[in-house]
Amino acid sequence: MKLKIGASTLVIMICLASLSWGRVATAQNAAPEQKGKAAIYLWSKTDMTSVKDGELASVYREADESLMDQVKDGLTSRGFKVTVIHSDKEIGADPLLFILLVRVDKVELGGKRPFGRTGKVNVVYTVQNKDRFDLIKRSHEETSVQKWQNCVKKISDQLVADVSNDVAKLSVPLKAEDKQEKAKQAPTGSAAEARLQELDNLKAKGLITEKEYEAKRKEILKGL
Repeated sequence: MKLKIGASTLVIMICLASLSWGRVATAQNAAPEQKGKAAIYLWSKTDMTSVKDGELASVYREADESLMDQVKDGLTSRGFKVTVIHSDKEIGADPLLFILLVRVDKVELGGKRPFGRTGKVNVVYTVQNKDRFDLIKRSHEETSVQKWQNCVKKISDQLVADVSNDVAKLSVPLKAEDKQEKAKQAPTGSAAEARLQELDNLKAKGLITEKEYEAKRKEILKGL
């Protein structure tokens, strides 16, 4: 009887040890993926000071709040760490930091119809790095013949998809040969040279258009 009890106990101990080892291995495998998730600060830059119409101002506020909530939820569901901020003081020193500035640029309300009211919404967003350098700038405009809320939903879905792809590309580390080439092209390490090199990298990756590239290059050179 004692021998049977001892064998059963041994089997149970082996099973428990296997389960514990499996959990540790799973946690170890998951750690690198969790570390690789980018931190994004989400900041609403919607300005309604020029909107005098009361009804339209109310729509602006509602559109801004809805857009921010949907963008935050969308990015969070894709694994990003999202923190909503309202000032520069709230920006920390995260090495994987990106700042997403979102602005409801225009809201137009058309005539009322039996099935709804025509609405048009335009949103501008900018992705910056931790040094507040503009990496990506885009705008989206949607029109709905039923209600403006449909525009916000479509824009938020597209914005989340675009930002996810942009940040994924921007987070890819440079290869060793790319780093050496970058060092050769910017030996002095000046701020202007670093910004121009970063601009060249963005263009090479296809993240900005030729027009955006030339405009930003002129802006940097003008500041010399």
